[in-house]
Amino acid sequence: MNDFEEKMVEELYRNEPTTKLVRIIDYLEKEILPTHLLANNIIFVKHGVLHTEVKVDNEFCIFNFIQSGEVFYPNHLDEIEERQVVVDCDTTLIILNYEFFLNYATMKPPYMKWLLEKTNLHLQKVLYESTKQKDQDAIMMNLDYIHDILEQEGQDSDMALFDLFTKRKLASYCGVSRSTFYTKLKDLEEAVG
Repeated sequence: MNDFEEKMVEELYRNEPTTKLVRIIDYLEKEILPTHLLANNIIFVKHGVLHTEVKVDNEFCIFNFIQSGEVFYPNHLDEIEERQVVVDCDTTLIILNYEFFLNYATMKPPYMKWLLEKTNLHLQKVLYESTKQKDQDAIMMNLDYIHDILEQEGQDSDMALFDLFTKRKLASYCGVSRSTFYTKLKDLEEAVG
């Protein structure tokens, strides 16, 4: 969190007309964010990593990752019960009531610019996830991407990857079948050896 963001959060907190419009909440690894939190707020990740999951064939699959310094504004998602946000490592979130923030930001253009830039970054990541290569040649690239995110947040990414995610979810994230994923993973383990 940079100086601008710290000052902005302090100002919003000081000027909220009622309590709970600006909150700082800590979450532990593997917690799922409550859906009411997702429906009414802009969520700024002060520290940590989360991922969104979407329901496909009655099972939740990893869609994208959100890390420190990023904002997600999930109330634009339809059918919110078909999505969930899971905490990947101990995380601190700043929860901003979207109505309060947007009203306040109309008087503070730099705050609106900040939100637009953060939302643009999030949408770029969503577009990347929607268009990324999904075949067995991309498995290593996708695992490296998750590894890099965890490493940037100071996590022991080698240990954390399979502790945090099932192989089924990783296969789904890579866009391949479980058998293809297991075979490729076994080949990689043998190559490293």
